[in-house]
Amino acid sequence: MLGLGFELLSATLLAQYLQATDAVFYLQLGGALARWGVPGVALSLCFDELSAFFLSILMFALVVCFFFLIEYFEFDAQASSIIFLSALFSQAALLYFSVFDLCLLIFFWEVISLVSFLLVQHWAFRLVSFKAGMKVFTVSQFGDLPLFLFLFLILARLGSADLAEILGLLPTLSFEYLALGGVLIHLTSLLGLLLQVAVFLKAAQWFFYP
Repeated sequence: MLGLGFELLSATLLAQYLQATDAVFYLQLGGALARWGVPGVALSLCFDELSAFFLSILMFALVVCFFFLIEYFEFDAQASSIIFLSALFSQAALLYFSVFDLCLLIFFWEVISLVSFLLVQHWAFRLVSFKAGMKVFTVSQFGDLPLFLFLFLILARLGSADLAEILGLLPTLSFEYLALGGVLIHLTSLLGLLLQVAVFLKAAQWFFYP
């Protein structure tokens, strides 16, 4: 919890600094993969005013959640395991807000899915908890399908997973269509729909709340 408090303070100061200077910190970790013959994977992290703002909001929520968590599980024999999983979840969520590469985004997306499943399964000896955990895992995997299809289409058309390159090249797809049988589907509209469905499934929004 002290670590999250320090991160909250750091993110707040970083947001103030970025807002005052309009600076952007861009970190690319994929150079080694390029040397190994894996092109188009930048593994980029980006810290700008927007990401720092949302990081500070997220960390404030996480600090409040951890305070409740420690109080609620004070007398639980397995409190250490669920606090560890919650800390892992929070760090994956924080990094998720800073990724600037689709491959990293999907990696942290899957980490959040796995930890969510393990958190719901904390009392796995209870049938209700076991069923709830399986529901979380199943719906989460359905949410992965449109996201993986989005990644496949982006890599097939643009040849890069770096969001900086994708945002620059995306206007070139404005007049492209996919032919499925006798139906033409606008490519960028399809990409937007795939992302929207993936988010709705992952976050249990609208009709996916069960």
